[in-house]
Amino acid sequence: MTRAGGARDRLVFVVASEKGDIAELLAQSEGADLREAVGEIELLAEALQRIRPDALLVDLGADPAQVLPYVERLRAPRPLLVFYGPDDSTLIRRAMQLGAREYLTDGGDAKGELVAAVERLVRERKRGDAGTEVAPMVAVMGAKGGVGATFVACQLAAGLAYRGSRVAVADMNLRLGDVALYFDLRPQYTMASLAAAQGRLDAAFLDTVLARHPSSGVHVLGAPDRPEEADAIPVAQTDKALALLREAYDWVVVDIAPDFDDRSVHVLDRASHILIVTTCDVPALNHTRLQLGLLKRLGHAPHKIRVAVNRMDAKAPVQARQIEEFLHRKCDMQIPNDYPTASICVNEGRPLWEAAPKSPLCAAFARVADATHEWCGVPLPEPGRNEKRRGLRHLLSRRRRGAA
Repeated sequence: MTRAGGARDRLVFVVASEKGDIAELLAQSEGADLREAVGEIELLAEALQRIRPDALLVDLGADPAQVLPYVERLRAPRPLLVFYGPDDSTLIRRAMQLGAREYLTDGGDAKGELVAAVERLVRERKRGDAGTEVAPMVAVMGAKGGVGATFVACQLAAGLAYRGSRVAVADMNLRLGDVALYFDLRPQYTMASLAAAQGRLDAAFLDTVLARHPSSGVHVLGAPDRPEEADAIPVAQTDKALALLREAYDWVVVDIAPDFDDRSVHVLDRASHILIVTTCDVPALNHTRLQLGLLKRLGHAPHKIRVAVNRMDAKAPVQARQIEEFLHRKCDMQIPNDYPTASICVNEGRPLWEAAPKSPLCAAFARVADATHEWCGVPLPEPGRNEKRRGLRHLLSRRRRGAA
């Protein structure tokens, strides 16, 4: 028995909700073909078997504890799951574990968020029909503050770009992000611009928000200039921005705060891969172990996660073997401790490939970039693919600095 499957620019929906206004909101979306609204959760299985929709919108209502187990018992293959419910981190995580593609919260611009969610699902289906692959999205998260996660994210992005790829970095540390600073950029527009976009957020608009780092070619979606602006940025807007970046670039690197708040958990669920950055000291390693456990409980598969040990030092009291015994897993990437070289990169806003191309630290990040290609299943570019591009950028950069 095949799915109903309407026009390729519309998704056939069934709604499970005791309230009629949810179905009315969905009916206003041009991308949704609402076939039936089920008022009693017990009747849902029969409706799904009869209609075979592309997507199911579930209203958690006043008793999520009853609704979620029922959804969990639905037979596979399930339609795309979209949940509508309270802004509760426990419920959001449970929904994501059940395979939710979207979780919409009540309040605010409910219609706008629902329409945007439907648009994202329609785009995903079109990409699947066309065989179009979206870029890997690597979420880089520190075990705790001060381990150098932003530096790793920026150098990884530069390393991938050095090999000839189009790379975008999104700073999801919305309150105190430093990605733009690490690239010596002062962008006119930031993540805060997404809040004003509302329904106008598309690839063309996003392109005007991005700032380009001249020598590496990396494009940066920077954090807001003022911390208080973070609260005004809807999750739906950052979600759509990341989806658009994955369509337009070869790689998307996301610098994310280790808070595990609702927004961070949402981005981690959207990420294709997660890189945890730690250091060889007991507090950082303890946080790493806690994070690995939490990611497992949130349903992230082990193959999706890698651990990079930053500032490795032969004189450190904790070495690789002890780290692996403590974490019960191997250290996937090791980055040497080279504070002087790292400081030059940060203070001058230059990637290692430009500031210190012959340093051991640059060699280490070259291995990190190669390992990331292998981990994400992306073939390495042919040798020399980017040599001319790098040479010209490097020459222009040298000339600009000489003229300054």
